Amino acid sequence: LTMPDLTMPDLTMPDLTMPDLTMPDLVKEDMVVSPDLLTSPVSFTMQGTVTNFNGVNVAFATGDFTVDNKQDLVVAARDSGIRILRGVGDGSFVLNPNAYGASQGLRVCVAGNLNGDAKPDLVTTGASGNGTLHTMINDAMMGGQGSFKIANEWSVGGTLPWRLVVNDWNMDGNMDVAVILSGGVVSVLRGDGAGGFAANPVKLTFMNPTNLASADWSGDGLSDLAVLTSKGVELVKGWGNGTFQAPVITTLPGGITPQGLVGGNFDGDTWLDMAVSFGGAGGGVVLLQGAPNGVFTVGGQASVNVSNTVAGLVVGDFNKDKVMDFVVGNVGVQKFTLFLGEGKAKVKPGITFGSGSDPIDLTLGDWNGDGKSDIAILSATQITVALNTTP
Repeated sequence: LTMPDLTMPDLTMPDLTMPDLTMPDLVKEDMVVSPDLLTSPVSFTMQGTVTNFNGVNVAFATGDFTVDNKQDLVVAARDSGIRILRGVGDGSFVLNPNAYGASQGLRVCVAGNLNGDAKPDLVTTGASGNGTLHTMINDAMMGGQGSFKIANEWSVGGTLPWRLVVNDWNMDGNMDVAVILSGGVVSVLRGDGAGGFAANPVKLTFMNPTNLASADWSGDGLSDLAVLTSKGVELVKGWGNGTFQAPVITTLPGGITPQGLVGGNFDGDTWLDMAVSFGGAGGGVVLLQGAPNGVFTVGGQASVNVSNTVAGLVVGDFNKDKVMDFVVGNVGVQKFTLFLGEGKAKVKPGITFGSGSDPIDLTLGDWNGDGKSDIAILSATQITVALNTTP
């Protein structure tokens, strides 16, 4: 009755060493990705460039200039006029061969409905500094290639007009124009509703104004005017009759050179806020939280750290989280940088993308009709469109 061998088999566990799960390098040649993208992915596809403007590009604008319910672009090239790029609807464009206002020596171009016909018109200034604005009235037929009537000239009451913003400051339903002139003057011209402006503009004086924007920051239903100056941001509240109250000054952080200015609701409360792009200190964006008294509180700030000079500032919800994000162009390095908003007037570190050319301005639109914010980048010789392909 010898017992069988009951020795237990070898139960030593096999080698369960975990494989190397280190995340791969997510940096691509044309896109620097921050760790934030692991939870908030954002991506762009660079659409083909548009060239052949026969001049040095200086400004551009977006709108439905051809009246076909698709967004188009217009580009102003110095000494060769305004050209229309008709949006096809898939992110591509057809260049209108006609040029408008070619003799003006163009410097600035802003779109607005000046005569109440629901078509976007243009206000431009010339490089000669002769103290006039030019209006170009959109007379496009529906579905055509777009066209503008011969420009009219309007005196601004000063010299060297170079920054413009359009709004209705006297509440008459007509678009007015505010323009920075030499000598620290901002001139406000009252629109007549027919594409022109009344004589005797309202004049405001600031210390070294460099940019301006307009919105209802005081929350009273009246349009205000914000001006970037050597003192910071100066807000002049509108009375609703085309005149303005004394400025309320918000001092900006030191070590930066303010450049761009735009309004919006960046913290989700009742009052509109402000975003300021800046050069120096790596270049970037700083947010200002609005309040009913017109005094802003300095909020989040983020730097690019790839270029000390920035160009353009646009605001949109690029990752569809219902929080506004911010984009600036990086001069000298052929890039643009996206700052994702966190709400409460805060921003995340910048995410930098290749732009294909050196940006001098940016504008926002939806050029392929998918409901996402795309970016157009203007350089001295071309326009490149970055289509938002975020899932």
